[in-house]
Amino acid sequence: MNVVFDHFSFFVLRLPARPISQLIEAIKTNPSKPSDLLYRLLQQSRLAEAIYLASPDLYLTWQMAQGKEMDPSLQKAMWRYLIRSYGRATPYGLFAGLGVGTIGKTSRFELGSNPWYNVSRTDSLVPITIAKSFTNDPQIRTLLRYTLNNSLYNVGDQYRFSERTDNLKSSIVLSSFQVTADLTRLVDYLSKQGSASYADLIRLYGEDFQDEVSTYINQLIDDQFLVSQLNLPVTGLEMTDYLIDQIKQLPIQPTLYHQLVQAKQLLAESPVNLSTLEQVQSMFKDLIPEEPEGRTQALVQTDLFFAAKQLELPSSTVVQIARQFGQLRYCLYHPYVSPLATLPSDSRIDLMGRQLIYLLLSTLKSASDLCRTI
Repeated sequence: MNVVFDHFSFFVLRLPARPISQLIEAIKTNPSKPSDLLYRLLQQSRLAEAIYLASPDLYLTWQMAQGKEMDPSLQKAMWRYLIRSYGRATPYGLFAGLGVGTIGKTSRFELGSNPWYNVSRTDSLVPITIAKSFTNDPQIRTLLRYTLNNSLYNVGDQYRFSERTDNLKSSIVLSSFQVTADLTRLVDYLSKQGSASYADLIRLYGEDFQDEVSTYINQLIDDQFLVSQLNLPVTGLEMTDYLIDQIKQLPIQPTLYHQLVQAKQLLAESPVNLSTLEQVQSMFKDLIPEEPEGRTQALVQTDLFFAAKQLELPSSTVVQIARQFGQLRYCLYHPYVSPLATLPSDSRIDLMGRQLIYLLLSTLKSASDLCRTI
């Protein structure tokens, strides 16, 4: 079989921040009770920062228990996070990191004496909230440039577009406006110009009724039919950097702008320390709405990396993996009929009855047939 997947001469390896062998050895040689071992392991360098980034509330609870016996529930929580830093290679702040290796002839892996470094930034919730705050500020709003929502399209007598909801866990909803002569004039103008200042949008409708036009434009901005230059990109430049660059161009820079610049400078340090994390958290905590049940969200995101002296994977291993992926591609062409398609239309699914069992058995049979085909 021909290999249909190939490589680009490099690969990414993700590792827990601490080798699992160290934890196993510590448990084996521990002469005292588990709580004493837990306390000793928690004194390790960079662990306080890792726990703070993962859960500020857990970190605070842990600090409040200093100097006294931790209750069993707190001990269990701390053990979970501690074991994660030894045993899980999934992205989780300072608990695990990644490095880039090359594909060559042999397997080689060697870390230096101090290979780990971090890259930190404010959580995306911070620049998103600041950008929205600036756009809603009457003074700043008039200084910005605006474009059409990039999801805007025309269907019949409606303009439809995607709008982001305003809650903490924001989602995208489809909105629409009735096509009118005034709205069409605006769409045609911005389609040609690309963007326009707030003043240009007001002048588009003539000198009369300036107050009414201003109210109209403001409503379109509030409804995200029009988006400002502070609308943050999903890809490309990091959100905080983009927002700083845009605000820098304005004739006024609000206090939040200077705080954002300061946070960026503080987080440029590596390794990031606990006092920096607490300082940045304090800067923006009043800006971010509380999460359900009063949980505290970490307002700093950190990625951990390692620079290996040697990190190489043999090409034969990569070819073998590619061949296995190639075999799986047949899943894409396997005709799959959902059990729902064969379920009698007049049947009602009783969650405790036969129809649910029918669906489960049908799904399992389909999966079994697919495996035999592969």
